Amino acid sequence: MSYDYETLKEMAAEYGMRVNDLLALAPKNDPFYTGTPADWSRGRWFAAIYDAAGFSSSRAPHLRRIHYWTVSQSPAVAMPDGKPYENTQRCWEYLQEAAKAARYLQLVPLDGIVDNKNPQPHVNALYWDDTPGYEIQVPDLTEPAIDIQGIYTSNIQPYHVEIWCEKSTMNDVLLPLCEQYGANLVTFEGEVSITSVCVSFMDRIDEAEKPVRVFYISDFDPAGNSMPVAMARKVEYAIDQADYNYDVKIKPIALTAAQVKTYQLPRIPIKETESRAKSFEQAFGTGAVELDALEALYPGTLARIVRAELSTYYSHDAAQEAFDRASALRQAVAERVAVITSRYTAEIEALHKMQDELKAVDVDASEFYVDRFEPDVDEYDEDWLFSSDRDYLDQIAKYKAHKGYKNSDPVS
Repeated sequence: MSYDYETLKEMAAEYGMRVNDLLALAPKNDPFYTGTPADWSRGRWFAAIYDAAGFSSSRAPHLRRIHYWTVSQSPAVAMPDGKPYENTQRCWEYLQEAAKAARYLQLVPLDGIVDNKNPQPHVNALYWDDTPGYEIQVPDLTEPAIDIQGIYTSNIQPYHVEIWCEKSTMNDVLLPLCEQYGANLVTFEGEVSITSVCVSFMDRIDEAEKPVRVFYISDFDPAGNSMPVAMARKVEYAIDQADYNYDVKIKPIALTAAQVKTYQLPRIPIKETESRAKSFEQAFGTGAVELDALEALYPGTLARIVRAELSTYYSHDAAQEAFDRASALRQAVAERVAVITSRYTAEIEALHKMQDELKAVDVDASEFYVDRFEPDVDEYDEDWLFSSDRDYLDQIAKYKAHKGYKNSDPVS
């Protein structure tokens, strides 16, 4: 069942609840609640601008470009309230909300806007054609190079794993670990964008075609507490809209309240402009903690936390199997190649004939196919902030419990 503005209103009436009790985020930010009359008004306004400017998925702009295109029009573009669209913070914020509504309402393509604010993910989990094969290069007639294809560790690992971190200052710690365990690293500033989640992330897990586990790292502050929920909610929405039974789980692993307490990390005052400060401090105590404090005071601790999670979902047996099979295939080909090259030690003039025979080497590469390893992990469901196995109401309760709300089960 897909959830939207209308179905959530019906559920609220059925259970005698407020609609807000069925939302994980503020109504204006929760993708499942898109579809209010105001959303449709904003979304149609934005879609008209998008179409008039000639933008599309193949000519996808950044939002800031759409803003300046709109500002430059003469006569001025009218907003839904009749006022002219101008180069002001008020208009810019309205455009962002309108773009969000238009994409969630499918009035413009989800991939029709690019995200230039954040760096591209560091992709270590690459999925190529998994049909074993080889190619013989002949730069050196006596020892032709053999390139093995189709046997890749990423293909046969049981899980697709990603680390999402709200800052790039931890790259020196996280990049080597992600490379070692074949995990993708996604860094960003502020709340993750629709493009990052509903387009880029979904493309990667579509390509992986296996269970997906995401580990989230952030500061211990109101934003760091809310952003995993915002990210997970976008993933949940994308899964809800897709015609596929995804297996995705998301878990914040640092900084947690337990870690702050265990390591006695120093707290800093929360900005007075932070609207979420009161509820955060009521749930978790006074002050925030930066992720950098953990690494500064306890070097190596973040690496140990991340390694503990990654190692659980990485099969060293699978990596060794891929290495062994690739080596065996290379040896099988090399033995055939050696027989041929030995006959042409002094016959450089026979180059063309030698090349023809090398191209004719025939090894049945299908014998070296490696099946994907089956998952072998005993998972405790309550560890995960988001699990695609949960029903809607249980997932909402989990979000609220994470944010420190009491009586987190919304259904009595």
